[in-house]
Formats: sequence, structure tokens, C-alpha cells
Amino acid sequence: MISCSFILCGCVVVFKFGWYILQEAYNEQHRKGGRKAKISLENKLMITLNHYREYRRQFHIAQDFGMTESAVCKAIQWVESILIIHKDFALPSKKTLWQDNELETILIDATEVPIERPKKAKTTILRQKETPYFKSTNCC
Repeated sequence: MISCSFILCGCVVVFKFGWYILQEAYNEQHRKGGRKAKISLENKLMITLNHYREYRRQFHIAQDFGMTESAVCKAIQWVESILIIHKDFALPSKKTLWQDNELETILIDATEVPIERPKKAKTTILRQKETPYFKSTNCC
């Protein structure tokens, strides 16, 4: 089920670990029974990883997997919600990152770039007087 592109780029470990987490969540949600999913967990995870890696439109991903765009959107949202909750996929907070990071050198790019702006227009605009138009009631 794992495509060659993910094997070549070294994402097999991430795929297997993500699949294991999704399998646990799926079993927990369907513990009492329920309808089986039409899209397999492998495909849902592959759709999500494909979306993150290539950032393609969901329409094109749907065409590749032979499903509707709304099904792709629901699959991505479900996988995201499960992986966000899991502690191993959680990213550290900003506070933690700043506490652990000791910067010694800071490089600031202060290149001056001129901005093209429109020239100032004349403050007074002269209007031509309109000639009055009189409607003629006399015909011939």
C-alpha cells in the first residue's frame, strides 16, 4: 500500500507511525460497531501526507485517488484531528522553543528598496463650464 515516492524520500517511518496512531483511533471510535470506512486508513494518511508534501489542490488529489473533493477534505480533517491530539506528533510551544534556543549571532537584512509611488496630482482641477442645454418646444 505504500507508494514508491514515499519509500524513496524516507517517509516510511512517519507513514507507519502515523498509520499505527490512526488505527488505534479508528478502533476506539468503532469499538461498539458502526459502518466501515469507504476509504482505507492507508489512503487517508497518504492523502494527508500528499497534501502536506506537495500542497496540491484537493481536487487534483481527488482525481488521483478516484474520489470526490469533499471526501478528500473530510479525510484530511479527520487525520489532522487525530494526529494533533497525539502527544508524539505535538510540536513544542513558542515558550519552550525560546527557552531552549540560545542565539549568539543575529543577522538582519536592512536593504533599502525604493518604492514606486504616484506623483502628486495638481491640487486644483479646472473644469470646463458646461453650456446650458435648452429644450426646444417648437418643431419646424
